[in-house]
Amino acid sequence: MDLSSYRMVVFENLVVLSSEKESLLREKVCRDGRTVVFLHEAGIIRSGRYAEANVERLTGIGIRDSGDVVHIRKRKDWTLVYALDAELLTKEKLYRLAVDAKVHIYVRNAAFHVSGELLSVHCAEGGEREITLPFRARRVVEIFDGRLVAENTDTFTDSFRSPGTNIYFFK
Repeated sequence: MDLSSYRMVVFENLVVLSSEKESLLREKVCRDGRTVVFLHEAGIIRSGRYAEANVERLTGIGIRDSGDVVHIRKRKDWTLVYALDAELLTKEKLYRLAVDAKVHIYVRNAAFHVSGELLSVHCAEGGEREITLPFRARRVVEIFDGRLVAENTDTFTDSFRSPGTNIYFFK
């Protein structure tokens, strides 16, 4: 399992945790400067037994001590984030965690998916969006209408309908 390209991993419902899964977490995920986010009652069921102490065993934070805050703990080689209430991890806090973890943010306030030479961006509300690539593209073409959007750049701006999806091909 090569996780070298992942700078942040979010576990939304890791309620059941076996010894094997915990070993995998410690050996492969919780390392290499990565930010690891645990939400809800992370690891509360272990070996078929429900126990609040299991959450503390995994996160270092007691479930009764978790309160109404997002806990951030710097570890030797990674950062642990824990929130019993996932609603506390607002869009802005999640964005800040991603920036701090050095995750490349292609576009703000939009959903995006990257696959090879394609980038799909979906916006609930239309308007102009600035898109930043982690590389310099010779040509950026929006494939729905074949429009040349930009050349020789790593940053460009494009318009979106409300709602709207643009798919870009990098040549």
